[in-house]
This record gives sequence, C-alpha cells and structure tokens, in this order.
Amino acid sequence: MISKHLIIIGGLCLILGFFGIQRTIYWFLFFTAFIFGFIIHLIIHRQIWMKSNPIYDKIRTAFIQSKLFIRISDFQDVLPSYWKTSNLSTERAPLTGISDIDEPLYQLIDLFVRDYIEIWYKTQLSSDESFIDDVKNGIYITIRHLSERLREIDWLDFCTGTIVDSFATHVRLYRKAKERLRLEQSTDIRSCFFDLEAEYERGICRDDVCMDKDKEKEFLRDIVEVLIYILLPANEFRCVPARVLLREVAVNFGLIPFIDMYSDPDAINQLIINMCQQIPLTIDNFLLVVRTTDSRVELATLAERLDIEINRWRSKDTGGENDADIRATLNSYQYLKKLLNEKLDTHSRTETIIFDDDDILPKVSYRELPLTEILNNCNGLDYFLKFLQTLDAVGYGNFYLNAEAFRCAGLSASQHNTNLAYEQQQTNKEILRNMARDLIEQYFLST
Repeated sequence: MISKHLIIIGGLCLILGFFGIQRTIYWFLFFTAFIFGFIIHLIIHRQIWMKSNPIYDKIRTAFIQSKLFIRISDFQDVLPSYWKTSNLSTERAPLTGISDIDEPLYQLIDLFVRDYIEIWYKTQLSSDESFIDDVKNGIYITIRHLSERLREIDWLDFCTGTIVDSFATHVRLYRKAKERLRLEQSTDIRSCFFDLEAEYERGICRDDVCMDKDKEKEFLRDIVEVLIYILLPANEFRCVPARVLLREVAVNFGLIPFIDMYSDPDAINQLIINMCQQIPLTIDNFLLVVRTTDSRVELATLAERLDIEINRWRSKDTGGENDADIRATLNSYQYLKKLLNEKLDTHSRTETIIFDDDDILPKVSYRELPLTEILNNCNGLDYFLKFLQTLDAVGYGNFYLNAEAFRCAGLSASQHNTNLAYEQQQTNKEILRNMARDLIEQYFLST
C-alpha cells in the first residue's frame, strides 16, 4: 500500500513540476466538468436513449440473422411510421392542389429528370444526389408559381376570344394566300402567306422564326428566358449557369421536339382521327361529305367507310322493337351509297375527257378587251370589280366609276345650262361643286 501511495504522490509531483500548478488545475477542472455534463445529459435524455434501445436491438438482430448482409428492407421495417409519413409529406408537397394532377406531374418530373439530367450528370460529373434533389425542388417551385399564374387568367375570354380570333385570322390569311397563288401562277405558298401576314400585321412578319431553325431556336430561348424570370425563384435565377442550363434543356428537349411533332401533318391527321373516333358517325355526316367534296380519293374512302356502317347496321337487323328504325336507317345508308356510286361514276367519265391546262391554253385564242368595253358591260363590270376585290384594289374601280359619273354630270349640265335661267344654272353648279368636294375628300384627303 505504501508503495502505491508513493507512486501516486510521485506521479502528481511529476505532473505538477512538468505542467505547473495552474495548467494542472485547469485540465483537472475541464475533465471533471466534461464527465459531470455527460452524466447530466444521460439523466435528462433518458427517455430518448430508452426508445433507441429497441431500434438498436432489431438492427443488431437483423444484422446477425442476415449473416453480415444488410438489406434496405430491414431498415424500412425498423424505421418508425412517423418518419416515413414525414418524409413523404416533405417530398410530395402539393403542386397544383389537385391530387389527380399532382401524381402524374410527379411521375412526369421523375421520368424527365431520369432521362434528360441523370443520364449525363451521374455518368460524366458526379454521383451526388443533392444536385438532382435541387433540380426537382426547383421544378416543383416553378410548377407552383405557374399554377398560381394560370389561376389568374380569364380562361373564358382567352379560349372564346383570343384563340378563336387568332385561328380565324390564320385561316383567312391561308385562303388569301391560296387565291393569290392561283392568280399569280406561283408555286411558293409560304412567301405569299408571309407577305399577306406582313400586310395584315403592318410590317410584322414571322417568316424567319417559322422557316429558319436557328432563328426559331433563338426565339424560343427568349421566350423561355422570360418564363424563367417570371416563374423561377430569385436565388436560382441569379445563378447564371443553372439558368442557361435550364433554358437549353427546356428548348432543346422540350419545346422543339413538341413543335416538330405537332407540326407534322401525319401527327395532326392522327390526332384528328383519334378525336373523331370518340364521336359517333351519323347519316348527316356522310351526306355532308358527299355534297362538299370533289376528291375521288376522299369519295373512295367514304365508300369504304359507308360499307362498314351498312354492315354494322345490317347485323342489328334481327327483329325486335327497334326493327323499323334500324331498317329506316339502313335504307338511308343504301340510298346514300347509291348517290356516292353515281358521283364516282361521274368522276370516272369526266376524267377521261379532261386535258391538262398547259395543253389547252396555247390552243385558245383570246380577245383583248379595252377597259371602256368592260366598264360599259354590266356582266363585265361585275366580274371586274370581283377581280379587284381579290386584290384589295376595289377602291380604284369605285374611284373610276365616281369620276366618270362626275364627268358625265358635268357634260350634261353644260349642255342644258344654255336654256336654263341663271338661278337654275347656279343650282346645277352647286351640285357639281358638292360632287367634286366629296370626291376630293374621299379619295385624296387623308382621314
């Protein structure tokens, strides 16, 4: 015992001599306070440590039973249920407030990130998941902002006014372009269409954007840049690399493939076919096509479809309460088929005597008609004014007619003024003066 006490006393003296009295007291108080604080922490958080013991035991048991092979399913069974619900609530926050829309949106975002971002990020840059999570969170916030903006739109006015007017204007310009193409005997309908658009929009033309791929991509980049500024959070928008990356992904993998797909005539026709399949065909639909089309291909296709409808209605003719209605409908289809066959026969007979216009035009001799002869003939004047109307030049014809009427009125007044009194002559001159003033104000003075 004496030797142990001497060793302890010698050790303390050596520590005091080596570190000094102040440093020895400092380190002694430090370790004492650390141990005392740790004991207090265990006492205060005793319930938490007791709850963690079952989790540790289950994990240890699963680890031993699986022979040192840990599976994810083991930890999923161990995790408390409230952890799972809390994670789901943070990851699956509502985007639009409608569950039927949110779930497909989440699936679409997951597929989009997997196919267009993870494919190059994880293979060429890094395997860190934080970047992928930040991208998804940014998309979620953008969709929420977009949903809020869409709720502020007056959809009734937009769908019934703006879209309808734009579509009607486009169809009107296309019909005028086809008419001008026929009159000018040109083959480039695009130039005719965009020239008319520039005239209608007063100098605004979109031919470069629609016909040049590079200009189209620059235009879409500008649109996406504006959308990113409106929808993206401020912190993400200030990050220039992320903004440029998001813009290029949205343009090259989103908008351009979408526009190319729905500008393809085959895709549009297939979309129309799919939409029309949901609408049942009636006898009125077939009759409308027979009366409005002159294309032999369309009539032949209509005949095939008509045979299918006749066979379908004939299969229903099995007797019963609705037998009379079915027979009436079947007779209507058969009568329509008769009309269709007659029209196809007429087409086949006329095709044998139709010649090419290039062969007919050189053989026809034309007579040159002076303008006065056309204007003095009622039918010629009517056709001439319709021709000027197609060129938006009917105003010139009206001006010529009004000027000619003024000239004839002046000649007539000068011939009759010799036999009239002075007051009547002044009245006729006032009438001519008013006619001249109206012509000048209508055709020469700016409004």
